Amino acid sequence: MTTVAGRLPERAPSVRSVLRGGSPRFLRELFGPVAAFYVGWKLGSLVTGIVLATVLALGLEWYERRHGRRGALALISAAFVVVQALVGLVADSAVVYLAQPVLVSAIWGIANSSRPPSDAR
Repeated sequence: MTTVAGRLPERAPSVRSVLRGGSPRFLRELFGPVAAFYVGWKLGSLVTGIVLATVLALGLEWYERRHGRRGALALISAAFVVVQALVGLVADSAVVYLAQPVLVSAIWGIANSSRPPSDAR
């Protein structure tokens, strides 16, 4: 079987190839800022932890953007990271700092589960 260009069609990626390709980035972005916060908080202060986590998160966003992996989402993520850091610093509380992403995710989950699907009439 050939395509219009005379090449064989590309196969869909396997689950294994997707996990192998995406897992390192996922784990880095998931645990990196939290680990940086915890190390900075325990070895220094709350401010040190927040600053380290923010710098690492923004650095990861910059890295991903430089490699063409994100567009507008990188700007939104960076803005959220900065707002989260500012709220945590103003509140002077690790709980407030760490609770923000959980609360935002809960709000989005409730908002998206309480409305009917767009194709329902």
